[in-house]
Amino acid sequence: VWLDGQCVNHLLDTIDQHIVLKLNDIRSDFTLQAQFVVETYMVQRQVIENGIVVEEEYTEVLCGTDTLLSAFWPDDCYSVERVRYNGTDTVVLDAYSFNNIHQNILLQIEIKKNRYHIDVQSVVNCEISSGTLSNDYECGDNATYVFTPAEGYYVQNIVVDGVQLPADDHYDFVGIHADHTISAVVAQYMYQLQCEVISGEGSVEPESAMLP
Repeated sequence: VWLDGQCVNHLLDTIDQHIVLKLNDIRSDFTLQAQFVVETYMVQRQVIENGIVVEEEYTEVLCGTDTLLSAFWPDDCYSVERVRYNGTDTVVLDAYSFNNIHQNILLQIEIKKNRYHIDVQSVVNCEISSGTLSNDYECGDNATYVFTPAEGYYVQNIVVDGVQLPADDHYDFVGIHADHTISAVVAQYMYQLQCEVISGEGSVEPESAMLP
């Protein structure tokens, strides 16, 4: 604020949110000039993983304007667990619209890495093991399961998510992005017994048989 060309900001007072300049003992004409600027506010977006800010962006906006903030995290191995608006929990949406802004805004988006489970189904006469203590994995992990049939048995088919696959001694899950099941079809080795008479008269019944 200028009075007759001189800055008088040091004389300003605030009453009921109004800026007031008190002039006392006026003895002549004077010129009063004022320059007004639009207030600005800071819109801040934070992405937090395990309590650590992994991404942060700031946008300065003019008072009374609108803005749109995204809460979507593009990595498909992550999901949004919690969203806070100026310290208060709010519903989880893909994006947030703020209209007629009259305050600073802090949008905090807490994300977590997805975890998946591999259900190892029990198979008689065959052990299925990954060699780890848990069958829970973070998204994107790899896991190998080994089939160990009991003596006298063999793996006829591998079964993953209900689909039969060719037999093998192991199966690799690569880049895990979902829950899975794993099992096997196990069969017993069978051997043919062939019988025949090599001398004298007589017969053998049966002449052949399949035995385990």
